[in-house]
Amino acid sequence: MVALSFFALENLNKELRLSLSVWTAGRTPLQVYHAARDQTFDERQVITRSALEGGWQQHVLDFRGYRDVTLFRIDPMTTRGPLQLGPVVLTGRWTELKLQGPDLERALSAWNDLRVTSADRETLRLEATGPDPHFNLAVPDALFDPPLGRLSAAAALLGAMVALAWLTLETATAFLRRYFPFAYVRLRNTLMFGWVLPVLICAGLTYHASDNITDSPVLGDAIQNLLIARNVYQHNTFSIDNSASHARPSNFREPLPPLVVGLYLKALLPAGQHPSFAQLRAGDKTRFVKLSNLIWVFAGLVGVWLLMIRLTRHGAAGLATTLLAYLYFFHAPAYIDTLYTELPTATLLIWCTYALFRAVRKLQARYFATAGVLMGLLALCKASFFYIGWAALLLLVLAMLFSRRDPKATRWQVLRWGAVAGLCMSLTLAPWMLRNQLQFGYSQVSDRGGLILLGRATLNQMSDEEVLGLLYEKSPRLYRRLVEGTRFAARPGDFERGGRWQRLNRGVSSFFENDRRAAYQGKPDGVVSFHFKSGAEAKQRLNELRAQGVPHAEQVLDQAMKREAMAMLRADPWRHVWMSGPFLWHGFWSFQKFEIPLLDPDLQEVLVELLNLVAGSALLAAFVFGLFALRPRLIALTVMPVGLLLFYAFLTHNIPRYSTPAHPLMLVVLGVVVHRGLAWVRRRGLLQGSPRQVFQRLRLVGR
Repeated sequence: MVALSFFALENLNKELRLSLSVWTAGRTPLQVYHAARDQTFDERQVITRSALEGGWQQHVLDFRGYRDVTLFRIDPMTTRGPLQLGPVVLTGRWTELKLQGPDLERALSAWNDLRVTSADRETLRLEATGPDPHFNLAVPDALFDPPLGRLSAAAALLGAMVALAWLTLETATAFLRRYFPFAYVRLRNTLMFGWVLPVLICAGLTYHASDNITDSPVLGDAIQNLLIARNVYQHNTFSIDNSASHARPSNFREPLPPLVVGLYLKALLPAGQHPSFAQLRAGDKTRFVKLSNLIWVFAGLVGVWLLMIRLTRHGAAGLATTLLAYLYFFHAPAYIDTLYTELPTATLLIWCTYALFRAVRKLQARYFATAGVLMGLLALCKASFFYIGWAALLLLVLAMLFSRRDPKATRWQVLRWGAVAGLCMSLTLAPWMLRNQLQFGYSQVSDRGGLILLGRATLNQMSDEEVLGLLYEKSPRLYRRLVEGTRFAARPGDFERGGRWQRLNRGVSSFFENDRRAAYQGKPDGVVSFHFKSGAEAKQRLNELRAQGVPHAEQVLDQAMKREAMAMLRADPWRHVWMSGPFLWHGFWSFQKFEIPLLDPDLQEVLVELLNLVAGSALLAAFVFGLFALRPRLIALTVMPVGLLLFYAFLTHNIPRYSTPAHPLMLVVLGVVVHRGLAWVRRRGLLQGSPRQVFQRLRLVGR
């Protein structure tokens, strides 16, 4: 079985690496679309890379899956101007192809807004003549043809080794069972129902996840987390200053994730090594830095398994849910191949939920204290949990007070346990808040709340036509098929300059570079999109405050933006409440696609969307049922992830990334629902007898 599985997986594995060197005159994003055989390009199958400051830039992109990548569409820039292409190397598992100069020109096709000006032995020179320059590159089939002889020999050797190991294990087990039955039973229980097996499997999955951590550059908001981590490592201070000699303290980001990365660098980098920020962000140390995410991956997987065991008392349910959480979250490059805070937030959210559930079940102060500490750590990971945590704790205490399900939970005891949790949360947050009070004169966890809240208040003013674009922008394929041909669907150019939904486009477009530059310079009049306009206005006001010599200008601006945002919300509160529905929808559809062998790609996407719908609905339904039925255990299981979903829908622009920390707990709740459903079916005896009898019973139940 092992030999056949190995042989099949090696034949299905279609890994491919695309390496290309591109020269541009300035900073501009590069996009690479990929398509499998008999597929067309899809906007959801695209990888974006950015040149740092223009000039030559090496881009290395890895594609892993079970289908041949047969065609690339490469968009090397978004503006007109000169362009140069160096060698393009395609590396499969078994062979490599290098294209350069005239050979590269012959291999490229479907030119758009590009013309070749000259070519020498190594370089292809081009000119972008329009706003959408791109070309196609076909991938030869030979890159995916495996050497069957080598594979067969390797499969046979692996099968023989596993068979020998299995025989040894069987012999040892039989010996123990016959001569030392007590030791056999104890060892079996330790392996199957204790920590050993979950830890070993989670460690193996964590090691496997490391394959999805690459040396690709750190981008977006993760750059700020990396800056803070480097300053923790080199200067022992939290700062986003990119200075080699001095780092001014700041509070622009939550401290826990960069602190973990900084301590990781201190522990594992050789003494005396001080890599530059460029080496950490897009150099030879980039993958090493991102490998720190494996700490969170391992802790998250163990937490999912342990929580499922507590909920179902069934090892198979724990294993199945852990594998699902791994495939759709802890294995996804979008979360582990970067330094965003969604991964550590998800891990802490799992353990906080576990502590809350144990606290309500065991009714012991130590579990409430642990939950309070984890709530504080969550707030240091995502500042929103400062508010979510207090609201969740209040809701849980109220549910315990009025449910009266456990006679041991007297009103005085419940209030005492709630006070213990709140005190431990406050003590966890106290050092960081005291530091901010001493440094900046205020005790907030982070000073980005004003910008986000003002941005959301501004988004409330979008037109009803733009609300349709908000619903469509991140919608699932099922919705897009449903609204196809109506005004609810996108038409060509809707998200481009002059289109009806242009202000919603924060991604790559013909005006992306102009928006980014205007936001950086603080010129809001030159911005199209909502996203960059908010940033440009904030930068403009920050520059004015600094020019006036206002101390702690960032914090002063943050407080001013909060006041303005609250005034806007109070002016039209019902509009804000109504807009929270579309924003909840906008962030809800965020499950990552996992490729399933031998299934049609369109069907795979539908399955992922259905899993997203079912798991998310299970979480929300369980919370609502627990709330109205006054079930404290159910509230403890769901209140934190539901609080996250509602908070971001109500107070932010709620891009799909914001909802992703709730994914593992969505799958946990779905696993519990499935487990309880199967247990109910077994108790009713619906699956006993012949297939015809089973069908008749299920039909009667359906009636």
